[in-house]
Amino acid sequence: MVDRFPQFRARENKEGSIGDRVNGCMERSMNGKKLPIDSREMQAIVAYMNWLGEELPDVREKEFSGFVSLRIPDRAADTVAGKAVFAQHCVVCHAANGQGQWKADSSKGYQYPPLWGADSYNHGAGMNRVITAAQFIKGNMPWGQATWEKPVLSDEEAYDVAAYINSFNRPHKADAGADFPDRKLKPLSTPYGPWADDFSAEQHKYGPFQPMMEYYQKEYQLKKSK
Repeated sequence: MVDRFPQFRARENKEGSIGDRVNGCMERSMNGKKLPIDSREMQAIVAYMNWLGEELPDVREKEFSGFVSLRIPDRAADTVAGKAVFAQHCVVCHAANGQGQWKADSSKGYQYPPLWGADSYNHGAGMNRVITAAQFIKGNMPWGQATWEKPVLSDEEAYDVAAYINSFNRPHKADAGADFPDRKLKPLSTPYGPWADDFSAEQHKYGPFQPMMEYYQKEYQLKKSK
């Protein structure tokens, strides 16, 4: 049988194929449903991703992988400080209530997405993890100003504003507790259990994360940084 969609399986890794990764975003960041692997929509998304990487030399792939470097502060994230960062840098696009802005033709969706509430990413999304959100924010926000080479926010500001954004309610993903069957591999700032440790839900959500890193290094010989 001919494999009609090899591009969905060509770059397998520990997190699955590109199609699996796209559907992970659909179910979490978009708070929606999986796309059929052979659907027109899935083909279009993956074709676009392949086009973005066309003719990129292998030696440069690392430049476009992962997140910008972030020194995690040796303290819990401060949502009060984060609120001040949000007011200064984020409200112009996402609004003071965090609900974003619709496009001029509202039938076409958001110009800038909501960061919490019913239309936001759900609690199973990577952006609901403070460390992950802080890394993304530092490298990309404020939109149109920050770049990976020249961030606008400091590590502390990105860390605190990520905590502020994730302090609000958002949709819950069904069966999120089944994520990461090997609990030792669960990212540190995943705010929902179960975990392979006895740290509190509050500490998993806001830190400080250094004691947790030390624990995983000692107990499981795992060097965890996110």
